[in-house]
Amino acid sequence: MSAETETGSDGATTPTNGSTTKTSPAAAYRKTNGHDLEGSCSALEEAMAACATHISSDASRTTLAKARDALSKLFGAQAKLTAQIDSSQKPPSEKKSLLDRCEKLEQAIEHASLELKDAVQGACVKRREAGDDAYASQQYDAAYAAYAAALGFAPDDVESLLGKARSASQLKDWPACISDARRAARLDVQASEAHSLLVTALLEQGDVQQAAQALGNAPDDVLESSEELQVLGTDTIPEAAKASANALFQRKKFPEALALYTLAVELTDGQRHVYLSNRSACLQALSRWERAADDARRVIELKPDFAKGHLHLARSLVRLDRKLEACEVLEEGIEDGPADVSALEKLLQELRTVRPPAAPPRQQSRQLRDAATSAYKRGLYKEALSLYTKCLATDCAEADAVLANRAACWLMVDQAERAVDDCRKASSVIAEQLPKADDDERKRLVSQRSKVAARLSSSLQRLGRIDEALSVIQDDPSLTEKRNQLEQCQSTQKQATEAYEGEEYSRAKRCFVKLRDDYNVTDDADARVKLAACHVHLKEYADGSREALSALATKKLRGKSLVEAHGVRADALLAQGDRSRAEQHLAACLQLDPDNSDIKTRLKHLRRSTKDAERIKSDIESLVRRGEYDKASQAASEGLKVDPSDKKLTAAMHVRRAKCHQLLALKVLRSNGDRDQRQDKALPHWRRVHADSSAALYHAPSPLKTAYLLGSEALQGMHRYGDAVDLLETALNTLPDGKSDRDLVQKFKTAQRLLKKAQRPDLYKLIGPDLDEHSDESAIKKAYKKAAMRWHPDRFSCKGEKQQKEAEEQFQKINDAYEFLTDAQRKRLWDQGYDREEIEQQLEMQKQQQQYRGGGFPFGGFRRG
Repeated sequence: MSAETETGSDGATTPTNGSTTKTSPAAAYRKTNGHDLEGSCSALEEAMAACATHISSDASRTTLAKARDALSKLFGAQAKLTAQIDSSQKPPSEKKSLLDRCEKLEQAIEHASLELKDAVQGACVKRREAGDDAYASQQYDAAYAAYAAALGFAPDDVESLLGKARSASQLKDWPACISDARRAARLDVQASEAHSLLVTALLEQGDVQQAAQALGNAPDDVLESSEELQVLGTDTIPEAAKASANALFQRKKFPEALALYTLAVELTDGQRHVYLSNRSACLQALSRWERAADDARRVIELKPDFAKGHLHLARSLVRLDRKLEACEVLEEGIEDGPADVSALEKLLQELRTVRPPAAPPRQQSRQLRDAATSAYKRGLYKEALSLYTKCLATDCAEADAVLANRAACWLMVDQAERAVDDCRKASSVIAEQLPKADDDERKRLVSQRSKVAARLSSSLQRLGRIDEALSVIQDDPSLTEKRNQLEQCQSTQKQATEAYEGEEYSRAKRCFVKLRDDYNVTDDADARVKLAACHVHLKEYADGSREALSALATKKLRGKSLVEAHGVRADALLAQGDRSRAEQHLAACLQLDPDNSDIKTRLKHLRRSTKDAERIKSDIESLVRRGEYDKASQAASEGLKVDPSDKKLTAAMHVRRAKCHQLLALKVLRSNGDRDQRQDKALPHWRRVHADSSAALYHAPSPLKTAYLLGSEALQGMHRYGDAVDLLETALNTLPDGKSDRDLVQKFKTAQRLLKKAQRPDLYKLIGPDLDEHSDESAIKKAYKKAAMRWHPDRFSCKGEKQQKEAEEQFQKINDAYEFLTDAQRKRLWDQGYDREEIEQQLEMQKQQQQYRGGGFPFGGFRRG
């Protein structure tokens, strides 16, 4: 070697030229442990000069990393030396000279730190721009390498990650593309290109399920704004799922194929007949005939001229032993005129033997009746109704029994009125045939009469016509138990009416619910209206709205009951904040009862208040856009007076006012000035946010996610981190799909981390009372210098043993905190809320990954020359 070198215990070396020794930062750091203060100062100055020459955006990643480590060591050594000089017994003039040199050295270190930060960023940008140029020139290998080099300087640079993933996509390196795109999406969840690249790469690898999951992880606003992601969700992924499922189907892997066909169906909301047709075929292969038939029916609904839909349905029905129905399906399919009917005609020809054309009418009737009974037992009530009707149109034996069976079907599809008609017809048939029947037939008819009477009474009971139901079975001794039940039902009905008319709404509701749930009075439209009114009077608006709508849907209401149903529905909708639909129902009431002054007044007030509410909302939005948050808050206060009875409007205005104060708080925090003073000024606004968000949650008919989020942010601004966690946990458990809401779950995790962060020891305050996570490296260094000088053990050499020990412990804690917070990676993770144990675990994992990939670099001195 042409130059002599000094080697330290850590392997750090600095070359020397001639007789002048160039000291490495590590060696200079160790020299401060001696008593030659002049020599220590010179060693640090020399090491600083050597370090500064290597800071440049053209330097390698290893060199800049060494520079970062060296500057950290130099600052620690400088602060330690300053404390030693300050506590030394040197003459004042010599001490001042040495302290001046240390101060200049500190300034040089701070300047070099800023240059280092700019150099790292510049190196990243320079390599990323080189990658952009290479990519534009379609030199994808070179672009990939350049982006990788950029990430070596700034591992969390999203643009570089996206460029690297983009290049990997062009090179068909799908694992690399997936890794980089997934990381970019985690760092910037709003980056639509990251989600697109990730989904596309997963599809190229054939992992359709993961691609669908990755697409689902993108925020809703990103999905709505990105046409590319929408195409992936509605076309690309479903088609890939179908292709993969087809391949699995050919290999007879039917369960796996079914999962992918189902994915395609779900992604397209069941609106693509091809996916449903393929799933029907797969279900048939798995012998799931009922589900296969359901999918085939949906195919026919979507595309009646699609031959495979009819074919799949017919095949499923055949396997369900419903061959007659299968023949009808095939005939209808041929009539719908698909392009290729050969398969339908072939299967129909095979099934003709099941339904011989020349069979006697009585035999056809028996076959239809058996098929209908079979369908009823399998829960296919509409098919059973159709078959029973066809049976009655033939030469039907025992028409009374068929009518009674059809009445049972009508009950199963909630058509109690038609069930009553069929039961009355059956009773008429029995009454007509009974006088001329032989003994055996008479015995059957008598037994059948009791069955029909029981079914008729049940149908009337469903309709709430209890008195009629009792009269039907009054003289039948075999129906004593049924009569007792109807008498109890009649008593409950009277209690419900009395309680409702006496405005005992809680008692009335219990009686109406008992009639519905215990006595099966489900088709009484008037009772439903009264139950809805009870719900509304008891402020159970969602239940009231639903019951009123059910009553209106029956189309059996007339006159006053119809007006009351519309009015109750309007009241419930208005309480829920649905003003437009409430107005429609009040207008319907007015059409039915034009002279009703009360409805006129309510409708006029509703229209006026709706207009005022819309005007105020528009004013608030305009003021917020202009940044006039105080005026927007005042407008929201005015909005609270528009219609206090409208709970949803009241809650919405509280949310808007909370949002205004949140913006005011953030505006204060972003202004210039002392941070503690800014936080104090923001505190009243956070209190208003918390008060308004709490009021919104109180008034809202249903939980409001925005109110929960604003409330938790306000609590965090007030440093009530535990309460913020509790509020978000309530939101997760209360909101519909709260636990699957990615944004809410992320906010909850962040709140937990902030709570954990608040409970940790404050390393910043240990170094200096004015420090916090927003303090830069320069401020931390200055505070450390003061703290180190204050607690240096040499200052306490003349004190008692206890004070010396306390000073040593405090000095050690300060040094430990400083070394921790001047490590960029550790500081970043600490500021995010991780504790020291978690941070060390993460860094160890990163170190192992670097070693596995052949990465990593040693720290040490520099070579000059």
